[in-house]
Amino acid sequence: MAFYDKNSYLENDVIGNFLNENCPKCGATLLGNKRGDKWCSNAGGVGTSVCEYGLKDEPSDQQIITELAKKVMGWHREIHFRDLEDQYGDTYWVDKTGLAVAKDGLWNPLQNIADAFMLLKKLKHMEPVVYYVEQTVVPDKVGWGCNIGGEVIERGHHTAQEAICHAVYRMVKRGKREWQ
Repeated sequence: MAFYDKNSYLENDVIGNFLNENCPKCGATLLGNKRGDKWCSNAGGVGTSVCEYGLKDEPSDQQIITELAKKVMGWHREIHFRDLEDQYGDTYWVDKTGLAVAKDGLWNPLQNIADAFMLLKKLKHMEPVVYYVEQTVVPDKVGWGCNIGGEVIERGHHTAQEAICHAVYRMVKRGKREWQ
């Protein structure tokens, strides 16, 4: 179990500091962190003074699962019929060879640790990468974290599989690798 060190992750990477830049939307001072994220200091204000510049909408669980299945696993969706009398068929995740890998809705790396480790296994086949999953303690919060190659760190998730999925999802969104 790793313990929180205020000088390591949060303070150095995520917490915002005031920048010498103004918000292009409302003119307020921008906040920024060392990861390069910028957002308006007027975010979270009251009434009409709220500015949403730089705030990112979190993707839904289904969006994360779909993106990971397509971009990391290399799957796509197809309808497979059980027999000639089956009028509707069932939707499956299918790999490049046409093999139905999992029924749509049953492969869920956010809920199933074995499915989450399929993502890490796929990463190891693409390139040598060091990863670890750990239970972390940050002020007033115990959660799970995932570090992939020292460049992607996710912390504070309820389960190990959530931490893995969000770390791999962040890698996909950064576009640092060719996944297929």
